[in-house]
Amino acid sequence: MVVLAVAAALSGVSMALCLVILMLAPAVTVAGYEIRGHRHQAEALARDGSAMLD
Repeated sequence: MVVLAVAAALSGVSMALCLVILMLAPAVTVAGYEIRGHRHQAEALARDGSAMLD
C-alpha cells in the first residue's frame, strides 16, 4: 500500500488522497486476518494443544 501511495503521489494525486491510501493500509492486514488468519491460528493452536496431551 505504501508503494501505491507513493506511485499515486508521483502521478499527481492530491496529498490528501495519498494519506487516505496510507491510512487504509492496516485495513488490508486486519481483513486478511479476519478472512483466513484466525482460522489458521485456531487450527495451529488445536494441533499444539493435542500434541501436549499425548
